[in-house]
Amino acid sequence: MATVNKQLEALSLEDIHRVSEQFLMGWHDFRYIGYNFRVKGLNAYRKKHGLPPLDKEWSLDYRINYIRTHFSADEIENQIRDYCQQHRLNDERWNGIEILDCRFGREYAKAFKMLLGASKWKRISEQARVEKLVDTQTQLYGGVGVAGKEAYRKMSETKTNNYRQTRTFESIGEEVVYNLLVERFGEDDVVYQYGVHPYDERYPFPCDFYIKSKDLFIEMNIHFSHGNHWFDKSDHDDMLKVKHWTNEGRKYMKQVKQWTVSDPLKRETAKKSKLNYLVFWDGRHRRNKDKHYDYTYMPVLEDFKRWYYEYDCDTDAFLKDNPANTY
Repeated sequence: MATVNKQLEALSLEDIHRVSEQFLMGWHDFRYIGYNFRVKGLNAYRKKHGLPPLDKEWSLDYRINYIRTHFSADEIENQIRDYCQQHRLNDERWNGIEILDCRFGREYAKAFKMLLGASKWKRISEQARVEKLVDTQTQLYGGVGVAGKEAYRKMSETKTNNYRQTRTFESIGEEVVYNLLVERFGEDDVVYQYGVHPYDERYPFPCDFYIKSKDLFIEMNIHFSHGNHWFDKSDHDDMLKVKHWTNEGRKYMKQVKQWTVSDPLKRETAKKSKLNYLVFWDGRHRRNKDKHYDYTYMPVLEDFKRWYYEYDCDTDAFLKDNPANTY
């Protein structure tokens, strides 16, 4: 005699539509959304209501259509690039890649290729891959060794070509900042992703921006992985956040390392080298009202714009009133 699943039996037609939509959005394992049944069981109840059965092919088509109708081409590209920079997709695919309101598993590459086009997806994924390779070798060996020279060369060419030809930025916020810096200082005076092009032994990390005339290093710590402020191990709230991220497992381990290890190392290096050094933290977004940009939401960047507009890029005066924006 077949066992009756009480959760399935209790579903109303409205519940069936809601759970079905979650499946179509990529939550194929219903345990992630609090249910202990499978799609086969749900389809049996859909059939009772005259609804067609769910399958993964329909789910993929549904997600692609949803993303294309809810996000602009620039938003899709920027969010996928940002995710690639922050995660190892081949690992994440097993637990689920949550992006653009949807969830993807092993089909993520096929989906991203459909959304971006094969050539653009190949370029973005390759750039992320070689950067992670260089990052791994730097952490393990203090730099790119003989075995990694080809990867480093490839990464350098990718970054340089993107900068010179298409200026492919890692976030909308960095693109906004770049345009404002160029408007103030001129294109020849502003270097994006400094520390890789060219290398600077005083600060051996990729720095978001460098202003040549001011010998000024600028870091845009606007992603949530930077914690919105410098990590303080003596602060109770900071330790609670680290505990929460750690409890989430592998999903947030890179964020934990970024905030508690990488950022403090960069801070200490900048301090030791006595650099002109600015760090901006505001990563909030608001609905776009500027038609110059084709994005639904634009970054607020309050602290950067305060330095830029209110202090007229006077770093000394700005840091006197805002010491948290440096080391």
